[in-house]
Amino acid sequence: MSAGSVASRLGLLWRDGPLASFLAITATLWLWIAFGHDGRKIGQLLLLALPGLLWMWWPLRSATMRALRSVVLWLWAMAFVADATLRAYLFDTYQAAPDSSLVLGAMANTSARESAEYVAMHWRLVTATLVPVAVAG
Repeated sequence: MSAGSVASRLGLLWRDGPLASFLAITATLWLWIAFGHDGRKIGQLLLLALPGLLWMWWPLRSATMRALRSVVLWLWAMAFVADATLRAYLFDTYQAAPDSSLVLGAMANTSARESAEYVAMHWRLVTATLVPVAVAG
């Protein structure tokens, strides 16, 4: 096998195959997971995301199934992005983890009106948090 044929095969894999999508989604997930978590948790969450990422390499013949896979993988990745964003927001604003008693007690004792007042007061911060999520998606 010549170097030219290897390069052309890699070029096809990059342009037409799942390699570019795999690398882009993996880099996005890594960035967002690192944004909301630290230490060993980053590796654990990347391992948790791995089945969805590896599903991109599974060959599918049907265009409908490929479209369905794209939607499911996008939802899979955005679940990790939403989790990391919420964790980063809570830690930055309240220095609290989402499963802390402070956050759980506040969620249990907050009405819809109080939630609307909170968003009205902090809409700039909420918008600044949600815009990168929308761009990542």
